[in-house]
Amino acid sequence: MTSFSKYVCWPLILIVQGIISCPPNKAVADDQPPAKQDPTQKFELHLEGERLSAFFRNVPLRDVAKALESKTHAHIRMNDPEIANESVSASVHSSTLKEAMKIILNGFSYALGPSGHGFTVVILSTPPQRFRGIGTTELTCPDNPANMLQANPESPQRPDETRNLMPDTEECNDMITKNIVSLDSESSEDENQKQDVLLQQALDVLNSPQTHLYANAIEQLGMLKDELANATLIKFAQQTREGPERYLATEALTRIAVQSQFKDANVMMVLEQLAVDQNEDVRRSAGLVIEQMHQEELASK
Repeated sequence: MTSFSKYVCWPLILIVQGIISCPPNKAVADDQPPAKQDPTQKFELHLEGERLSAFFRNVPLRDVAKALESKTHAHIRMNDPEIANESVSASVHSSTLKEAMKIILNGFSYALGPSGHGFTVVILSTPPQRFRGIGTTELTCPDNPANMLQANPESPQRPDETRNLMPDTEECNDMITKNIVSLDSESSEDENQKQDVLLQQALDVLNSPQTHLYANAIEQLGMLKDELANATLIKFAQQTREGPERYLATEALTRIAVQSQFKDANVMMVLEQLAVDQNEDVRRSAGLVIEQMHQEELASK
């Protein structure tokens, strides 16, 4: 063996021996502990009679919806995979199903309506980041209904500081009826007159230069079952000037469409037009409802 061969062959022999003696990669992988579930996720749900208790932390909305459907009479529908993948964190303690849905779906735009022995929840969209905090669907009673659309000159209200306008309970309804405007005792019990007062209040704001209150007024119109309110929402949704009012008006129309079971011809016609709008947010919001309507039509055949 030449001097050159000696220095070349021995390293090669050592390398080959190392390869032969080295355990395969699979053996190394088998020694690793199994992957653990994301420790940030937590999922608990209990139903006692008609009362729901639940705790979710960083759980995909898809999984929350499946759990609620399996334990309740709720039917939850989502047309957007991005919504289904949204993480949900909520804590509910011995609440009715409707109250629980408010808490669990906080931050989402949705509509809730009766369906058979239970109810159907259609999750329309998650408000775009720049609009979050402007539009909501479930409202709470204001502390002072008489001043809920009045601006505070010392502390002007920004669009992301809007408050909920319409009450959700009979107690709040009574409070608004008695306090929002001076009415005699007989007319204060008239539901139609109360609706007229709320409608006129919102229209006055939208006809004023107080643009920072437009979001409140649009939200209020969306809660009134009134043709003039719907026509005003349609006007804002179709306006050419871009702004958050277009998106909020479109969202209000989508809720009206679902709550009317897609039977309001004027609203549906406008939403079909908005479903091909150039504005991505408007187009997406309206398109989800049109798709939902088509699914309902196919299911009924």
